[in-house]
Amino acid sequence: MAGEKLVKLMRKSAANAIPRNTLTDIVPGQVVKVDPIRILIENKFEVDEDFLIFSPFCKEFKTEDGLKLFDKLKVGEKVLLLRISSGQQFYVMDRGDKNDSRS
Repeated sequence: MAGEKLVKLMRKSAANAIPRNTLTDIVPGQVVKVDPIRILIENKFEVDEDFLIFSPFCKEFKTEDGLKLFDKLKVGEKVLLLRISSGQQFYVMDRGDKNDSRS
């Protein structure tokens, strides 16, 4: 009774202690278009490059002597994204595992 009220109050306080826009989630995605790039997020909605921030692993990168270390993302390629700012932006962290069936 009194203990249950205390637990509810603590849970409510904890939920309000961290602003919701600072929380992040890792979500699966799939490239559906390139140039300009569009990514399908969780098989629900698409976002374009205005809402995407790319890690160095997810964009073309060449060394000074022209050796290509990373290639551009391709249509159909799976990616792992970090949802930030309450879903207003997505950080494209890494290319997904081709055998991963989550996305």
